[in-house]
Amino acid sequence: MRKKILISIFLVITTFISIFSTVYATDEQTEIPSKYDLRNDINIRIENQGQRGWCSAFAMTKTFETYILKTRGIDYNLSEAYLSYSEAPYFGGDVEWKTDITTARALVSNILVGKYALEKDIPNKDYEFNETNKKKFENAPTIIKDYDLEIFDKKDEKVDSIKKQIMNNGGVYLSMNADIKWYNPSTNAIYCNELKDEKVELNTREQVLKYVEETTGHAVTIIGWDDKYSRNNFNSNCRPENDGAWLILNSWGADWGNNGTAWVSYEDINFLNSIPFGIKSVKLIGELNANFTYEFNKLSNTVIAKIVTDEKVESIEGWKQYSEDTYNKEFTEYFEPYTIELKSKIDGATTKVEVNIPNEIFEEQKANSEIGNKKAEQREKELEELRSEKERKDLFLHKLDMIIYVGIGVLILVIVIFIFLSKNNKSKN
Repeated sequence: MRKKILISIFLVITTFISIFSTVYATDEQTEIPSKYDLRNDINIRIENQGQRGWCSAFAMTKTFETYILKTRGIDYNLSEAYLSYSEAPYFGGDVEWKTDITTARALVSNILVGKYALEKDIPNKDYEFNETNKKKFENAPTIIKDYDLEIFDKKDEKVDSIKKQIMNNGGVYLSMNADIKWYNPSTNAIYCNELKDEKVELNTREQVLKYVEETTGHAVTIIGWDDKYSRNNFNSNCRPENDGAWLILNSWGADWGNNGTAWVSYEDINFLNSIPFGIKSVKLIGELNANFTYEFNKLSNTVIAKIVTDEKVESIEGWKQYSEDTYNKEFTEYFEPYTIELKSKIDGATTKVEVNIPNEIFEEQKANSEIGNKKAEQREKELEELRSEKERKDLFLHKLDMIIYVGIGVLILVIVIFIFLSKNNKSKN
């Protein structure tokens, strides 16, 4: 009976610990499992770029979409057309061939400085290059104000770093070789062991169309991995040495691969020599972030408070602007906490910052002030003693000088008298 009671207590405690651990688990995962699929955590749409050479745009938007959904819980459907067209030089372009629809479908703007709008505002389709469409793109509401990329360029840390990125922040952009000869359709596995140098010029319409027709360069999004994915799944005439592969999401529709996905070996030469990247942080339109800190400065005997924002804001009354995004203010005595509302100069976004410095800090400031006063008094006393000592020395030296001067005067007088008497004695003789 006692044994059953102990077992029951143990099970209750174990269950409680399990529940407690689940509730209070941190959002960021650090332990890396041997297998992971981002689709088990978030919904990921399967896209189809069709005949357009927009793979980079599709891979980039998918990287953003999965980041925002994973970290913010917001399911955005971004427009690849907007990313491709909005920064393009051929929108009303400098030469006629850049305004050709066929050529434009092959070109993609610089995705790293691209703009992001929703697909409902700019649907993925061909757009004629005219003033109406140009204004449509210029006036389209963007949703991303700023972002930072997470670059994976250290080969010895690349695999684990990418895995952590996918688990915590969503998909990772990858450049690869999509030549059919590296693909095993029966297992949807890709392994390439030849690095192709595709240095080309895209200065004419013909060069662009030829490049699109012949290139095997491609961009996809890594959304998972399997460390035990068998090397035997790759083509028999070209296999990696070890097991393990990335789960990639393509932009060729659900009919390609396994519902739009495939596997790329960890040892694929394009992966080893490329620089994949994910999203480190994103600031959406309407978001404004600010941080309040303070520190006690013993030299000035004040508490210096600081508000740092992630973009320019309207001036804060009573605070000194230290830089574009930093405001300072000095406090010398305790005050009741208060709230400041900040407003972005870029899009009018607002946020609130609580200005709160504990009284203990001012007690320290007061104590430091008292210590400083005592030190100042002691220093003043020491200086007074030094001044008195100097005055005594100066008085002594002054008296000594007087004695010397008088002595010299008496000596001179004696010598004069002696000379005078000597002359008188000679004259008498």
